[in-house]
Amino acid sequence: MGWVGRTLLLMMCICCGLSLRADSPELLPAPAPAQRAFAIRQVNELCQRHPADYGPKRLLEMAGDEQSAAHLRFAAAYRAMEMAAASGDVKLSLSALSHLEQTYDVTSLKLREHLLKALMDASQRRAAVILAMRWSEDFYPAGDLKQVTPLARAVEKCRDDLSPALRAAADAYLEDYQHAMKADPAVVTCLYQQRWAEGLPHLAKIEHPLAELAENDLSVQADDLRMVIADRWWQAGEQHGGTTGWRIASRAIEIYRELLPRAGVIERELISSRLAEHESRRLKALGYLPGLSRQTWRENSSQRASGIAADLEIDRNDDRLELPRTGGHVLLRGYLLITEPGRHELTITAG
Repeated sequence: MGWVGRTLLLMMCICCGLSLRADSPELLPAPAPAQRAFAIRQVNELCQRHPADYGPKRLLEMAGDEQSAAHLRFAAAYRAMEMAAASGDVKLSLSALSHLEQTYDVTSLKLREHLLKALMDASQRRAAVILAMRWSEDFYPAGDLKQVTPLARAVEKCRDDLSPALRAAADAYLEDYQHAMKADPAVVTCLYQQRWAEGLPHLAKIEHPLAELAENDLSVQADDLRMVIADRWWQAGEQHGGTTGWRIASRAIEIYRELLPRAGVIERELISSRLAEHESRRLKALGYLPGLSRQTWRENSSQRASGIAADLEIDRNDDRLELPRTGGHVLLRGYLLITEPGRHELTITAG
C-alpha cells in the first residue's frame, strides 16, 4: 500500500477510565494452587502432544470457551501468556494477562511479576522495563508502595541492557521510586496518589521544600492568584526535574484544568500549551515507545488524554519516505487531548 499522497484514517474510541481490573461480583474465583497445577499439567500435555495445533493464540481462544471448566480455562490463558512471552509476542502475552485479570479474582501483581520474568527470560528486556514502569502507575495510587518494589527491581535488573533513551527513562523512574520510598505520607498522598485536596493540608504542616507552596495554595481563591500558584507549582516541577518533577507539576495541571473554563484567550493558550507538554512528559517518563502499545488513555476530572503508539502500514519499497520504519510500518507516536467522550476520527496525511 503506497503512503505518499494517501490519507490514513485511525479510528479511536475514547471510553470511560480503565481500572487495574474490573471490580465485578461476576469474577470467577482463581483456582486453588493444587487445582491450578493439575490444570496446567493437563494443558501442557495437550501442547506437548500437538505442538503445531496448540500455540498461545489457540490457547487464548480456548480460554474464552465458557463450556470448559473454569480451572482449565484459567490454565489455558496462563500458558498462553507464558508461551507468547517466550516467543517474543508481547501483544499476545498482554492479551492473555488482560483476560486473566478481567475474568478471575486473582492478584494482579503476582501475574504481572510472572509475565515480566517470562519476558526477561526471553530477552525481551525492553518490553519488560516499559511495562514495569507503566504498571507502577497502576499501583502507586493505592498508596502501598511495597507493590511497586518488584516492578522497580525488574527495571533495575534490566537497566544496563537498554538503549540510551530508555535507560534515561529507567533511571528517572528508579530515582522517583527511591524518592517515594523515603517520602513523608503527605508527599505520597499528593505526588504518588494524586490526592492533592486531601494531602495539601498535611504537606503544608511538615518540614518539606514544598510546604510553603502548599500553604499558599490553600490560602488563595481568586482566579488570578490561582494562576500564579499554578505557575509556581509548574516551576517547582521544572526545577526538580525527572519523573518526580513531573508529579510536582501535576498540581499545576490540576489547577489549570479548574481555571480553563473561565480563562481568557491568552491564559487559555498558556494552559493548553502546558497541558500538552505535561502529557508529553508523561509519555516519555513511562517509556511510551512505538510498537509495544497501540493506544493508551486515562481519564481525569475534565478531559481525556489519549497517548498513541500506532503502527501504520506502508509500502516499504517507497524510497520517497523519510520516516522511521520497522517491518513495513510507520511508527507514529504522539498524544491527543480529548474534551468530549465518544468516537473520534484522526486523519493523518502525508505528501
